Amino acid sequence: MMGESWPYLLFLPADPHDLRTFLLEVFGSPITLEILEKIDRGVQAQKDIIRQLKHSNKTIIFHLKNLVRLGVLEEEYRVQEGKHTIWYKPTDIGRWLLLMFKRHLPSTDLEKVLEELLRSYLNNITELCLRKGMDIEKLENAFSVAVARGLTKLQKTTFDPEVMVYGAVSIDYFLYGESLTSSAICLLHDVRETLGGSGGNVAIALSRLGVKVGLAGKIGGDMFGRRIANELMKEEINTLNLITDRDLQTPRTMIIFERGQRKTYVTATAKTALSISDPKEINWEMIKNAKAVCICEMFKEISELIASYAKTRKVKVFYKPASLYLEGGYKSIEGILRNTDFLLLSERGWNTLSKEVGDTSHLLELGVQCLIVFKGIKSGCVLYTKKDVMEIEGIDVDVLNESRAKDAFLAGFIKSILDGNSLMESARFGMTASALSAQRLASGSCMPKLEEVLKAMKGR
Repeated sequence: MMGESWPYLLFLPADPHDLRTFLLEVFGSPITLEILEKIDRGVQAQKDIIRQLKHSNKTIIFHLKNLVRLGVLEEEYRVQEGKHTIWYKPTDIGRWLLLMFKRHLPSTDLEKVLEELLRSYLNNITELCLRKGMDIEKLENAFSVAVARGLTKLQKTTFDPEVMVYGAVSIDYFLYGESLTSSAICLLHDVRETLGGSGGNVAIALSRLGVKVGLAGKIGGDMFGRRIANELMKEEINTLNLITDRDLQTPRTMIIFERGQRKTYVTATAKTALSISDPKEINWEMIKNAKAVCICEMFKEISELIASYAKTRKVKVFYKPASLYLEGGYKSIEGILRNTDFLLLSERGWNTLSKEVGDTSHLLELGVQCLIVFKGIKSGCVLYTKKDVMEIEGIDVDVLNESRAKDAFLAGFIKSILDGNSLMESARFGMTASALSAQRLASGSCMPKLEEVLKAMKGR
């Protein structure tokens, strides 16, 4: 039974006699190896192969015929200038063998060869699964997990992050329509798919501002997790503490825009990889070596552990709580706030929290060094410390997408604080980053780069 599977798994003949002949002919004959080393990935004429090798015509043709019989080469007959000529090109098996003998393959050629081999291999695996009644989806998920883990593994030794971001990362769908609720069928005039989640947004924004950043979170063992891992690698984000759980699904979020209003729907089931949920999943060494941690909308029990540990290591703690936890009451996040240096809330979030704590004095006495209330791009923000209340003006811009404004602000504020700037300077830097992100439609590229923020600040 296993012999029937070899052609699908290893590009080798199924029959034991043919397999032995194949191995002896390909790997036991120096002449065959010379042919494979000389032949190009494209089509090669028989006369050109003979001319390049120092063997008799009869010997070379004998081995060429054997390679055709064994399925390593394909033979073609052409007519050129009235003469019949024989041409050879490698089969899937041939390309696989040629790749083994290439020592200095250009990256463009290597990419094409690997793509062809992978396509052939996956076609074979799919056919084998169908013939044997196996579950293709399980193999697809295994492929996604392997790719995601491979991508994160590549970055294990790249750099030590200055900032560790803890939070959710997801695939976001932005749906724009005129009327999404008046009938059973809704017409959308624009749909955009991009990497999202507060943790992912802040990490990308920090990286584009020139900060060495790591992201700690969780993705599922599916194609969405694979896509996220690939995007984070492109953004040069350290993903050592990004966990791929093959049994969970990557979060997906739908953000629906209707006549200027926005509504967000987040997948949150028992099978959703929302964020790190176990202290054993935390890489504590990365916190110890960082200058700051940023906790974005994570499970409060894990958030409290991270904030507490960072505080004992004199690592700055920035906290952006989920609105769900604010609605759950002050007491539910009190342990996190005790170890928070900079607390970022929306105006609505502060209104919710202030119903319990009254004014800002209670939070500041608890240990928060600075409370930042982000009111909006055009409305600005307010900073509260034990000594001062500082109002930062908003920026009058044409807002196309405000969904990532607060995350962009937080990243800019962290960057500026780490650079040694004052609270007011850092808030202005954050507001500028926020305004730039809002002038672009939702996409992975809406977060501004450092030079863009600096240029915009000079123009103000």
